[in-house]
Amino acid sequence: MTKAKPTADPEDDDARTEPAPRTTRSYAETPRAQAEDDGEPGLSFDEYLERRRELEAKLVALAARLVASRRFPRVMYHATQLPRVVGSVAERQALGAGWQPTPVEGS
Repeated sequence: MTKAKPTADPEDDDARTEPAPRTTRSYAETPRAQAEDDGEPGLSFDEYLERRRELEAKLVALAARLVASRRFPRVMYHATQLPRVVGSVAERQALGAGWQPTPVEGS
């Protein structure tokens, strides 16, 4: 906040003050946030792609863990039959042996 400037002699007790003029900037004059230059070059496109692949692999692994941890509804897999969706413990038990919550390689 700016100080008000006196309109008369500062030693005069009856001196009235008026507010200092407000300085405003238009949107166009507002300085933009500048990215900090830490002196290090940015990623090359190949480095970016490599980091992206690493992050996507982690994401796929997390998604697989989430699906495997979900109880119902879920997809059950068998080595020789098509996958089936089960919605309860009773449906899962009705499938019989050989069914797993993760894909199974056929023999």
